[in-house]
Amino acid sequence: MCLELWKLLLMMVALNAVSLEAGGSDDDLFDKLCNMTKLASALVSMEGKSRKLSEAVYGMQRRGQFRTTGDVSLGVGCARPRTRNTLCTHYRFEPLARGPDGCFAESLLGTLLCICTPPESGQSSFFCHDKFGPSGSGWTGPWGQAKHNDLFKDLWNHVLQGCLVPDRTLGNTFLEIGQLEQALASINGSLKKGQQPAFLYLGKAGKTCAGQDAEDVCAAYPAGVGQAQIPWLKKIKEALEILQKLVHPAKDAKQASEKSYQEDVVAQDNQMEEADRAAELVIEENPQPQQKDNETEPKHEKKEDEKKTTVRHAPTERSSNSSKRKTVQDSPFTDLPHLAINPDDESSIILRPTLTILAALIY
Repeated sequence: MCLELWKLLLMMVALNAVSLEAGGSDDDLFDKLCNMTKLASALVSMEGKSRKLSEAVYGMQRRGQFRTTGDVSLGVGCARPRTRNTLCTHYRFEPLARGPDGCFAESLLGTLLCICTPPESGQSSFFCHDKFGPSGSGWTGPWGQAKHNDLFKDLWNHVLQGCLVPDRTLGNTFLEIGQLEQALASINGSLKKGQQPAFLYLGKAGKTCAGQDAEDVCAAYPAGVGQAQIPWLKKIKEALEILQKLVHPAKDAKQASEKSYQEDVVAQDNQMEEADRAAELVIEENPQPQQKDNETEPKHEKKEDEKKTTVRHAPTERSSNSSKRKTVQDSPFTDLPHLAINPDDESSIILRPTLTILAALIY
């Protein structure tokens, strides 16, 4: 008995784990489609005259087309009756078949509308993370612009608008092209087989994508050889081939320009280094004469030094005069009392006036 209870408990745990894993996979679908829509819409301005990216994101004018204002229009190319299952199930155009259905499923925004709009019961779509509370009931049966206007506006404002990057200046076009290519490759892992073997589904795969209940919320595409025939996927691939042809020459030119600029910078640096080395050699061969200290001194400092020099030489002159006096005193004329060496000194050799008169009288 205990063993059977343990087996039952383990089975319940395993089923719960499988349910969580499936829920995580479904939840990842919205992130993939939203990210792909962002990358594609950001590259729309790069495609020029080609309209493939624009049609892949917003749809074609004669079919189902979405505008950035949140409005959607159905063109004359959409088959009737325009019900949820015919708009969200893409058929290849064949004259004897049902006609060109799938006006919503053939664009990215239309696919998001098919998997995010609640079913008739009004339950929020699990694929879009329950991001909005829809106004009124969900959608099943014929599409009515007036009837579903509020419902679609809520979906646009809370979900779809966040998946667009219109009129943006690209920072790195090469990187975004590579990311979009990876996103395209990952979408195949989200496709499922359903009740109709001729189709592959995004979203739930229980019924006909008519939105009758939560298991009937999906977008369906014809199953091709190894992959689904998805119009927006095909157009994005074609647009990327065109963009790569435009971008790679620009990339090569940019790299060549950057290489040339770097070479110019290196050449200028080398020239400056050579000029600096040449200037150093000239200085070494012809050194500048060093100015004397007294030539570099200010004039007023020179005058002060001259004054100091004069004062320092004064004692020397006095000592010279005293030596002269000693010499004169040693002379034989020093015996004459009337002779003087200095007019102010009695020993000066200059005759005083009175002595001169007496000498004249004697002779």
